Amino acid sequence: MNLEQSLDLALTVFTQYESSDWKSLESAMYAAKMPKLHAERILEFMPIAFGRVLMRDSGVEFQGTYERRKPGAKSGREFQIGANQIYVESVAYAKRQAKRESGMEVLTAVANRSPELKAIQDKVNEGVEPQNIVLSKPILGWTRKPENPDEKPWWQVW
Repeated sequence: MNLEQSLDLALTVFTQYESSDWKSLESAMYAAKMPKLHAERILEFMPIAFGRVLMRDSGVEFQGTYERRKPGAKSGREFQIGANQIYVESVAYAKRQAKRESGMEVLTAVANRSPELKAIQDKVNEGVEPQNIVLSKPILGWTRKPENPDEKPWWQVW
């Protein structure tokens, strides 16, 4: 299964499990029979990508990096978000979905899982104008697996 097929399948899972808790969504994603690394990275990056596409004209400032951090650590390893294949493909996929008749519904179903979108909503509810919001980089859980499906793990030099 290629990445585009995984994104199609993931979109179906996100929309079917829109109201479910994260654990149910995660279980459904793994049960969907896509490559496990695709599922793991899609769960992390597809909501961020869809949220950023949804808010692209709002004036909110997003960061170009993300960080992987071990639980309890004060810092971790930083990566360029634009170098993440799943993120880049998810952004392009979200833009294609936005042009469809049901585009906003689909974008929202996935974007509502984004911690960045939640932070934006919280600030707007406090009365902050979107153009005055500057988000910090997303912090993701630590993993020894590769960032992109076609790479070796970042720590593996051979």
